[in-house]
Amino acid sequence: MDAPPPVTTTGPSAGDIYGQASISPNLPLGGDLCRRLSGILIMPELIFGALVWIMIAATNMVYLTQLAHGWILFVSVTLCFISLAQFIIYLLSIPQQTYAWVALDAAYNCMAFLLYFSAAVLQVYLTASMGQTPISLSPIFNVYQLNIAATVFIFIVTSLYGASSFISLKRWKNRQP
Repeated sequence: MDAPPPVTTTGPSAGDIYGQASISPNLPLGGDLCRRLSGILIMPELIFGALVWIMIAATNMVYLTQLAHGWILFVSVTLCFISLAQFIIYLLSIPQQTYAWVALDAAYNCMAFLLYFSAAVLQVYLTASMGQTPISLSPIFNVYQLNIAATVFIFIVTSLYGASSFISLKRWKNRQP
């Protein structure tokens, strides 16, 4: 009895099926910043991060929530400036396509995601606790509305940094040291 002929496949490879081929191992530098998803995500991170910053800063902080709002402001302001610096550095093509830069990009995006996630959980807690108190005065209701909007935007920013983290980790994994 003859052995069956070897099977050859012409379909997509496992890397294509799982999306590994679609994520380039290179950073989005220069013109690629506006053409690749990892570069495009930086702009909404900046915009929504600035909106969170503005909305939290516009609320009148009660003494008991000053520390919590301070943490949220620290996270949003710090990461807004770091993301702006990252955008400018990538736009000017300053980094080299080395393993160290790819690892630094992955570490930054993961750290930003974790910091924004902690700030988002804290913002939800503050907004929920504020919603349980009777709201009868108009200025307090306006602060409550600002906190609700800030909660929505902080989760949008957290989702954007989560997507950037996923892409950066895939890029880092595909990159050989």
